[in-house]
Amino acid sequence: MMSAYSDNLWAEEMDIDLDTLMLEKFHTGTHMRLMKKHERRVAKFQQLNRWRAFDGHLDEIGKYWRDKEKLRRERISATKQGEQYNFSDELIQIALRSLDAKSAM
Repeated sequence: MMSAYSDNLWAEEMDIDLDTLMLEKFHTGTHMRLMKKHERRVAKFQQLNRWRAFDGHLDEIGKYWRDKEKLRRERISATKQGEQYNFSDELIQIALRSLDAKSAM
């Protein structure tokens, strides 16, 4: 294919149409809008990647916190189960008499 730019044989060898290339203008409004759209997509993609990296870090922190909280709850429940009251028989008798006296009123 011969073009008006036949002295540029390298373009013809590489199958580049110089006429079409000359018609393309990269500072038109259409091209600028397409570039802005592309830049927004790139920014969104990069933000998503940053969030995924940050979210992975939060998962590690969350696992550590959940394990710590589970251990804390186990300790609390162990102390509550371990509490046994050792009252003498005299104290129990006094408590029973006071309850009987209240019910008699």
